[in-house]
This record gives sequence, C-alpha cells and structure tokens, in this order.
Amino acid sequence: MKLHKALGLLAFLFGALSAGAQTYPSQPIKLIMPFAPGTASENAMRLVLDKLSENLKQPVVLENRPGAGSTLGTDQAAKAVPDGHTLLASYNSAIAPGALLYNKLGYDPLKDFKHIALIGVFPQFMVVRSDHPAKTVQDFLAMVRASKR
Repeated sequence: MKLHKALGLLAFLFGALSAGAQTYPSQPIKLIMPFAPGTASENAMRLVLDKLSENLKQPVVLENRPGAGSTLGTDQAAKAVPDGHTLLASYNSAIAPGALLYNKLGYDPLKDFKHIALIGVFPQFMVVRSDHPAKTVQDFLAMVRASKR
C-alpha cells in the first residue's frame, strides 16, 4: 500500500514538473476584437500587437468579430479552448451591458473572463447642438430629472 502511494506521488511530481516545463505560448495567439475594423479600440490594439508578438515570440493575429453590441466576438472568445491562445480585447462598457440587453448570452460576463491587462484609457465626452439649452453636464442632468417628474 505504501509503495502505491509513493509511486502515485512520484508520478504526480514528474507530471507537475513536465507541465511546468511547457512553454507558453506554444502556437500563434488569436486576439479577438469584437468591434468593426477602424475603431479606436482596434487602433489602440494594433499599436501594441508588434511588441506583444516580439515579447511572446509568437505571432499575435487580430481578428475582428463585430456584431450584436460586441456579444458575437465576446461569445467566440468565451467558447475558445481555455489554453491562453485566444484572447479578447474589449472594454467594460462592451462586456457588461450584454447581460442587461439580451435574455440569453452564451457566456457569463462576470465568470467567463479574467482581466489580464489594461491597454489604454479612452476619455468619453458628451456633445449637444450649440443652440441646445444645456451648456454643462449639470444643466443636462437637471433637464433629464425635470422631464421625469
């Protein structure tokens, strides 16, 4: 009985050592962009792709998969083999609303993804016509609140 345990432990250790010796990445990496070509998100990713490929010593291929408010590409990434060779380039405001907008998603935005890098921060802004009565965000919010009464 003790011999079986010792052999089992030895097999486990050798298995763990060989698993640790595997290199990542072992094949090209697919980076899914759930937006149309030419967007600010895609342009930002293209700025880092060459360096990412150089550092990982593997090609990183950007694949645009737009549609359904970014849920099509996001779903494809969620269903990929979880070996780290398929990544998703997205942002919170694209992933989070899917659960609110669609009754059935093929993925759980909170459980199926793990954030690994912040690539950039993109400021957002609001504009109104120059003749609009709201001249500040506070003016605009006051108008919205007043219209709900």
